[in-house]
Amino acid sequence: GQPLVDGAPPLTERLVSAAEAALPPPRPAHAALPPLDARAVSGSINGHSPSGRLNGDGEMVAEGVAKGEAKAERKPSGWRGALRCFSLVRNWASLGTLRSEGVMGCLDGMRCFSMAWVIFGHTLVYAEQAGGLQFMAEILPKGYAYPSFVSPPPDGGRISQWLYQLLPAAFFAVDTFFWMGGLLTGLALAKQIGRLRAGWWRYYPMYLLSRWLRLTPLIVVAMLWVVGLSESIGDGPLWGSQLDRHKCIESWWVNIAYIQNLLNKFDKAQPVCLGHLWYLSNDMQFYLIAPLLVFPMVASPVAGWALWALAVLGSTAANIGIAIDGGYTASPLFDMNYFAEVYVQPWTRIQPYLVGLALGVYWQRTARAAPSAARRRWCWALLAGAAVVTLADVF
Repeated sequence: GQPLVDGAPPLTERLVSAAEAALPPPRPAHAALPPLDARAVSGSINGHSPSGRLNGDGEMVAEGVAKGEAKAERKPSGWRGALRCFSLVRNWASLGTLRSEGVMGCLDGMRCFSMAWVIFGHTLVYAEQAGGLQFMAEILPKGYAYPSFVSPPPDGGRISQWLYQLLPAAFFAVDTFFWMGGLLTGLALAKQIGRLRAGWWRYYPMYLLSRWLRLTPLIVVAMLWVVGLSESIGDGPLWGSQLDRHKCIESWWVNIAYIQNLLNKFDKAQPVCLGHLWYLSNDMQFYLIAPLLVFPMVASPVAGWALWALAVLGSTAANIGIAIDGGYTASPLFDMNYFAEVYVQPWTRIQPYLVGLALGVYWQRTARAAPSAARRRWCWALLAGAAVVTLADVF
């Protein structure tokens, strides 16, 4: 332990210094982790959790690649890649694969229940056309006039019963899909805008184009099916009434421009091709303006949240004013004018999308903070209050 030469450090200190010099420099506690390996990111995007380990440099390495046990799957391109999308084996395996944790699996439950609710409502409403006046009298409440050969129940139809409130409320089950769309859009935009700031606007054209390219091919296939094949593949009492062949030949451009809902109000002479696509028209219009709200909410929160609140209040005022002016009931089941003036218009349907958008921005800011017990109680109280208000509105 003594110095061998005057002024030289002891041998043990020199050995320790040499060992420390051979080690990589320590990473500061606040330093950001290096980016994930591209294959791990690709696996996560495709719905699978990346399985791997950190190498000596702190980078994520796929487990199979690290051990030399597997190679990256080579995906076919061109027509082979397109044909592979229709593979029964591949798609069946995908349907049976559970999502990884942390991907908001609760949204799948909301989709399932809301879809069942929508199907329930449409089943009863479309049955009115085939069931005739007596069927309508068995469903609708008191107050409707019928011909003498119809015998309505003395206390009104089944919709007067508590359980059948699900029927008029089914029209608003669509709001859950608007809410989910706003939530996911808000999450994605808040993350991108937080990183790129004003530079994000350079990508706005691609933001819109990618959305259009994602939705439009399916709409075109549906319209081609209606125009070319639908008349020849079915029959029945309702089949002729639901064919849109001639309407789609004349109004195909309306659907790929995503303005069907607007023409329902401003150009009622324009034929409606595949009327249920009013939803996608609204969704595209909401997606178009979402960055105009999210950007100030991220860049200047006070002004951004004030703008968001103004949008919510404006939509609420539009609903109230139009409903009072037209004397509408809160369901297109009883008044089809309500459908064209309120139910399918973006300024009256954007409220749930705005709520989802705000939650997405807030979630992105506070995702790493574990919610306190008090915050969880507040959330459950707000949800319960919203449910009571919704039920009261239906009744």
